Amino acid sequence: MAAPEDGYEYAKASLTAWRDCADHQALVRARLAAEKNAVWSPLVELIEIATDAAGPA
Repeated sequence: MAAPEDGYEYAKASLTAWRDCADHQALVRARLAAEKNAVWSPLVELIEIATDAAGPA
């Protein structure tokens, strides 16, 4: 039994929103860690590249 088309779109949008939130939280935490210890700076760059989220958050 297939889900209705609008249910699929809702689920897709919901998953995208959760992923964006998780990406943002990861970036914020990586930036905080990099402020305390520069060894985390490459992680910030990686997350920014992976999420297209350059600049302050």
